[in-house]
Amino acid sequence: MDNYILGMRLEATDFQREHIIIDINDESIESDFVNSCMKYNYNYKILRQNSNTLYNNYNLGQNKMLLFRDYLKKNRHEYNKILLSDVFDVVVLKEGLFDYIDDTKLYIGDGDRNLGIRWIKNNSNALLKHSIFENWYNLNLDKSILNTGLIAGNIDLVIDLLDKMCDIITKYCENYDEGNDIFILNYICYNYYNDILIHGSPFNTEFRKKDHDNKECYLAHK
Repeated sequence: MDNYILGMRLEATDFQREHIIIDINDESIESDFVNSCMKYNYNYKILRQNSNTLYNNYNLGQNKMLLFRDYLKKNRHEYNKILLSDVFDVVVLKEGLFDYIDDTKLYIGDGDRNLGIRWIKNNSNALLKHSIFENWYNLNLDKSILNTGLIAGNIDLVIDLLDKMCDIITKYCENYDEGNDIFILNYICYNYYNDILIHGSPFNTEFRKKDHDNKECYLAHK
């Protein structure tokens, strides 16, 4: 079994990019990610999902979680520790990531704001109309936003996380763009993994800082 960085490209509209569909075989947009993986000798793979392999009636973020879960469960025997990573705006900063990752911990990228921001609320209506999520959200507005762009750990732990997320996606989010995968990630992580959760330095730099000269952190997201 090997340690791998796994990315994914999906042939689906992206609301963060004006709902356009980006050619999943256009490698130019992922060059910084790929070059950084190669520079520090990481095994990496980018999964390319065309429209025929997507789950119908689920948005891009929801599909990413569903398809990563399916792939990892099918290929569990191939991997030991993994990083699930965005490929458009993530750069690897140094070697040794998988030596740093403890099998008993879950590593998640974090953002520069908290869950109380309007963007989270506006994009989570499919969930917030249910009291179980609304009550939790109102009690946790001050928590740091964890994001789906960086998820790392032992393969079994990551699959367990994805299973929990996908249970919510399939139960509550079909046909809803406002079933935010980031909201679901935060709900699951803070409820089930809070005691083993690692985020921030040295796992990742500050979000959106483009701190690519950082010598302490392993990953930069935006």
